[in-house]
Amino acid sequence: MRNKVKHIIDEWDPIEVLPFAPSDEYESEINQIVRFLSGHEATDFELANKIKKIFINAFDDFIIQFTEEECLAIARKILNE
Repeated sequence: MRNKVKHIIDEWDPIEVLPFAPSDEYESEINQIVRFLSGHEATDFELANKIKKIFINAFDDFIIQFTEEECLAIARKILNE
């Protein structure tokens, strides 16, 4: 599960820093997503909301440029792949 989440989040690159940032740039956020998923079965909307909150808490609001629709697409990708 963790490898899948890492691959999807790194591919998405929500703050557009890869490949210039270290490969573990999103480790904390990935770990939070994996913990959330291991705690209960989430719907795509619940996971999207959690992903959005995790990244907003990790980075300043002005850095965050992704939409709720993007979070939902990422959540669906994580849940369905």
